[in-house]
Amino acid sequence: MILKNLVIFTCILGLAACSSEKSTEVGYNNVAKNLGKAVLAKVKPKKKAPQTAKKAEGETLNRQMIVDSKAELLLVKLDRVGLYNLIQKSGQNGTHTTYRAPTNYTVTLDRGLITATRGLGLDLMAQGTNISIRSMFANRTKENTYIRKFRYLNTDSQLETTQFICIMSYEGQETINIIGLNYNTGKYLEQCQSEISYFENQYWVDRNTVTIWKSSQMIHPDLGTITVQKLN
Repeated sequence: MILKNLVIFTCILGLAACSSEKSTEVGYNNVAKNLGKAVLAKVKPKKKAPQTAKKAEGETLNRQMIVDSKAELLLVKLDRVGLYNLIQKSGQNGTHTTYRAPTNYTVTLDRGLITATRGLGLDLMAQGTNISIRSMFANRTKENTYIRKFRYLNTDSQLETTQFICIMSYEGQETINIIGLNYNTGKYLEQCQSEISYFENQYWVDRNTVTIWKSSQMIHPDLGTITVQKLN
């Protein structure tokens, strides 16, 4: 029930973000707070209006709600439009995990790296590198260089393939908080250049397990980056 209400609210939040005349950067804590308010408003019986409003202001999305959902969850943000969604695991194919949003678009990741999207219109059809994911984050003393290939649908619904030369550099240690839990991570900056375009990705990675707890990754030249936070 908790998960169902979380999903319902992310639809509402997404519509609100798309319809706003001015895109506003929403802080992480504010998003968590708003999600929590909606969940509690739907799962708790209503009381008198003043009491309900007062109580709701102090509630936030918390770790117990995530545990109780019994689903593998990501909080994602389409950065260019400020659209947030809580998405849950819907499929597994080898090391590739697919997560579905309430609006039915999907994001597929290979151990934390986005490899495809579906349902966004301008979709990333596939992407990959010529080195392993572990190798991308293995070197902390010098820059790591490799090739990344993108295949995506352009505005004419035609498939385009672009090759980038990418450099991964270690930016230092950073502790991040994701809904009540701190993670000691290494921060990495990925800079990718093709003949005609350039982009940057950022990753916050557990140095022992190579788990990517948070990232900002390019998915399409016209859509920009998605920020992904792994909730469990």
